[in-house]
Formats: sequence, C-alpha cells, structure tokens
Amino acid sequence: MTSTMPGIRREDMRLNETSVHPLADGPILVASDGDRSSLPALEAAYELSKRSRAAVRVIAVFEASPVFVYEFAAITSLPELTAGAREELLVRIRELVTEAAGSGAEWTIDLREGDPAREIVGAATEANARLLILGVRHRSLVDRLFARETSLRTLHLSRTPLLVVPEGYGTAPRHMLVATDFGPASVVAARTALELFPTVTRVSVVHVSPTSAQIPPQFAPWVPVLREDIEPGFERVNTELALRPGVSVESVSLAGKPSNEILHYARSNDVDLIVTGTRGAGFIDRLVMGSTSRGLLRGVPCAVLVVRARDHLDVPYTLLEQNQSLIPRNCWASDLESFSKRNLGRPTSIEVDDPALGAQGQESGYPLLGVAFDHNDQRVEIMVGDFQGTAHHLTRSIGDIKSIDILRDAKGRDWVLRIAHGSGQTILTLNHQQEAVRR
Repeated sequence: MTSTMPGIRREDMRLNETSVHPLADGPILVASDGDRSSLPALEAAYELSKRSRAAVRVIAVFEASPVFVYEFAAITSLPELTAGAREELLVRIRELVTEAAGSGAEWTIDLREGDPAREIVGAATEANARLLILGVRHRSLVDRLFARETSLRTLHLSRTPLLVVPEGYGTAPRHMLVATDFGPASVVAARTALELFPTVTRVSVVHVSPTSAQIPPQFAPWVPVLREDIEPGFERVNTELALRPGVSVESVSLAGKPSNEILHYARSNDVDLIVTGTRGAGFIDRLVMGSTSRGLLRGVPCAVLVVRARDHLDVPYTLLEQNQSLIPRNCWASDLESFSKRNLGRPTSIEVDDPALGAQGQESGYPLLGVAFDHNDQRVEIMVGDFQGTAHHLTRSIGDIKSIDILRDAKGRDWVLRIAHGSGQTILTLNHQQEAVRR
C-alpha cells in the first residue's frame, strides 16, 4: 500500500553516502575515576586497541572535595590535601590499567580538573578520538538530582561515538541490537558498530511503535502513515546496513516505550551490544516518545554504543518531504507572514534544542501572535502570548538561521514550524485540539 499523505516521500530517507563519516584517526579515549566500575571500560579499550592498533588515552577528572575546618581540629593545608588526592587517584588508575592491559601497556593518562562530563568531551574533541568509552554504575537518587550521572551528561555533549560498558561486559559482542526509527542516524550508528566490532554475527533491527495511549491527539493523523512505513522501513534499513557474509539479520517490531521495550528484548535475547543513533534534532521522536538513548543508559544490561550522526540538521525527517516543506531563503519573510495569518491565536508550545544543553521547553499553551523574519538583522522573531494585557507574553529572537520548514498534515494544516539555527533548532508546535483564542 502506498501512502497518499502529502509531505512524505519514503525514498528521501535513503542514506546519503556523503553523510556516513568513517571513524576518526585519533586514539581510543577511556574515562576512569579510579573506581573498579571503570575496569570493564579499560578492558574494552584494550581489546579494541589490539584489533585497530589505535593508541589508548585514559582521561581522569579530579574533583576537589570541599574542606571543612572545625574549631578544635588541625588539618593539612588545602594544596597538600589536593596534591595527595590527585596522586592517590593516579595510583588507582595505574593499577586498573595494569590489571586491564598488563604491566607493559604504554597508555597515556590525562589528569584534569573540573566538571567530569565537560572535561571528558573536551579531551575527546581535542584528541580527535575515534571512540570514547565509559564504565557505568547505577548511581543513587541524590546523585541523579544533582545531575552527577557522568554518562548521561557526556551523552548530551559528545560528538564522538560513545561506548558505555557495564560490569561483566564481554569484549567480543556477537549479538547486536540496532534501535531504529528508520532514519539515517540508526544506519550510521550500525555501520560504525560493525566497523568497531567485527565479531558480530547476528543483528536484530528493532523498531518500537508507540501505543495509542502514548500518542498525543495532535499526532493522531500521522499514526496510519507511521505504521504503514514499518515494513518498507525494515527493508530499507536492512539493505543499507550492507552486512558482510555470515552475518544474519532479523527485523523485530515492538510497541510501547522505546527504551523499556528495547531493554526487555535485550535481556530476553542475550544481546551483547545495543546500538542507537542520535541526531540531536529528532523532534518527532522527542515530542512523541522522549529520548531513547538516555533511557537506554539508565537501565543498561549490556554495552550500549551511541553514535551522533554528523551534519544532523541536513538529515531529512521521516515526516518531512524536504523538497516541499523546506522554505527557500528568499521566501522566509513572506511565508512566515502567511503562516502567522493562518494560525493567529492558535495555542502553541515552543521547544529549543541545543546540543550542549539538550531540549528545553520554553512555553506551552500560549496563543500565537506572529512569526516574522527581519531582512535587516537576518533574525526570526516568534511572538506568543495573550491578545490583551502583558502578563503572559514571550518573544524569542533567533539568529544564525540555517533553514526553516513547516510540517503539514493531509488536509494542509500547519502542525510544526522548525527553525534550524547555529548547531541547534527551535520547534514551534501548534495545538489544533484546543479551542482557538477569541480574537
């Protein structure tokens, strides 16, 4: 069956070979805090370096603990305490490196001070690392409240392929699970994994569809099209994987919350490695289902490889036909004026997606007052709020515009305005279900 919904062309989802980037030429970077939970990461780095002959660099980040001085207690000076703690951290890491790679390992240990996630990502970028490896342990609720889950925060920031390994990780995975939304990002991730792990002999391509209860009412018109695309989606992805002889592939269709269903399948089917791609710009996934990559890292039963597709803002989305939805630059002002007139007063929500910070909701429920492009300063202004009074108003001014596109349904109604800017994007969603505000 062929969909007749405007704005969708499945052939646009073929992976452009120019968007598939090979692994970088730099070292394998592995993070360690001196705890034994990082030993599997060091062991994985050792095995991968033997196959690739890549150098290994260990990144350790020292976090100075606060010093409390009591009235009748004598303590060593702060510099001496810090120096001692740093040396103790280096000793523990050297011991772990020897245990993982032997006494003759010529690995560089880079000791830094600051925020762990930012320092780790900075080191990977500076070294042009081909792979970043982290060990994972499940932290307490207090750690989560204070955003100290280094693996999750590193995922937010990293552009380097990230391998997260739990305790008991096997260094030669054979059964690989590829989490896919049928977009190019998952194919890029799978190809990266196959290059890193030639031991893989079985691939399960897993797609998770939302249940009816999980889909907001405004996305209901797209559900038949999404379900119709599952079978050809599998065919397309499986073909683009370009598996070598001897590697079997199976298609698995599930329903529910992606991270939960994928983790359950992995535990039940002896999966050694979960592979997921991230675009940093997947607003359909985020609006409907949330972030799968983060969900996977929270409950990881096996190794997880997360690969961020480069040039992600140039990757077409499943529900957007690039030739029809992308607004030419010379029409930005006129098309945004028409968009404003068509949707004046409609309730909106605004989300800003910044690769450094993640997705941030700006507002929900404010009526649309207008969207305009100023030719003089080359900025887009989004204005939402009450028609009367000034209590509820929001204006978002956006510069460095890369592209603007509009998502429409089969009836031609506008649903989503997407503005790509810098390395991020702003998403304005219209809610047609709520009663329009009286003009």
